[in-house]
Amino acid sequence: MKEIPSFFQPGKDGSITVIPRNAGDRPRLYDLCRALAEREHFSLQVIRGVRCVDLMLSGIDKGSGFRWLLDHMNLTTDQVAGVGDSRGDLRFLSLCRWSGAPANAVDEVRAAVTYASPHEAHEGVIDIMEALIEYNEKAVRNSIT
Repeated sequence: MKEIPSFFQPGKDGSITVIPRNAGDRPRLYDLCRALAEREHFSLQVIRGVRCVDLMLSGIDKGSGFRWLLDHMNLTTDQVAGVGDSRGDLRFLSLCRWSGAPANAVDEVRAAVTYASPHEAHEGVIDIMEALIEYNEKAVRNSIT
């Protein structure tokens, strides 16, 4: 993929994230990654993210990792909230009692979450956290009365 200036996100164990230096190249990068995976018969999920392309091993996704984390921490899905913006987040978000997405999230994620923020990126995450605090405060008030 030398023809698209991009870089890999470090710190990934079960996936590879490729980030184009020019956001306008993301659709073409996605197509190239899918073609490469098909041509080489790689058992990969190629997921178009908001700003990147994720290459994930089949059967390994944020949902399976999240289930492991819940077991490891002895938590239930009723005890957690999640925030996501790309298709790769859908499996884990579906396990959360409450979920949020910023305005720049893909349409499928915004349609699937409990709360869709009108703000993008960092401002959206702050807004989501404030909405979660309000949700929890309301739940506590209702449990007292």
